Amino acid sequence: MTKPQALRLNPQEMACALEQRILQQIPLLAAMELRLDRYDGDCLQLSAPLTPNINDKGTAFGGSLATLATITGWCFTTLLADRLGDNEVVVADSQLAYLKPVAGRLCSRCELDHSGIGEQFLEQLRERGRASLQLEVVIGNEIPALRYSGRYVARLRTTP
Repeated sequence: MTKPQALRLNPQEMACALEQRILQQIPLLAAMELRLDRYDGDCLQLSAPLTPNINDKGTAFGGSLATLATITGWCFTTLLADRLGDNEVVVADSQLAYLKPVAGRLCSRCELDHSGIGEQFLEQLRERGRASLQLEVVIGNEIPALRYSGRYVARLRTTP
């Protein structure tokens, strides 16, 4: 997505376009039946049903939870970087803790705190063409079932 295109779309429209793209380009996410539920610019929520992500115990497969957490942070970083133009985002490192089983829909949430980290990330990306962002993702509704911390690196693509 080019910068002028990104500026014309509201956050939810940007998220819907990204959802379509990743479901086409990453077969695992389509098999998981991943859905991008909400994005308002500061908070992103993704989910997937239990059935295609179930383990032998009748709860969510740990690999599906790890994938959901990782892609939530990746999508959040991508959507933030999309504000400046076409970009590439990779996960540089991550850590997660499984806290309790998930027996229903897998729901993840990533949101920026109000410390200005998002603005710092965008400023660095604008100035250097590359920036990193440390994000926290939680899976679970009222009580967290998984906590994930990941560092993502974004790079603006140059146009010829």
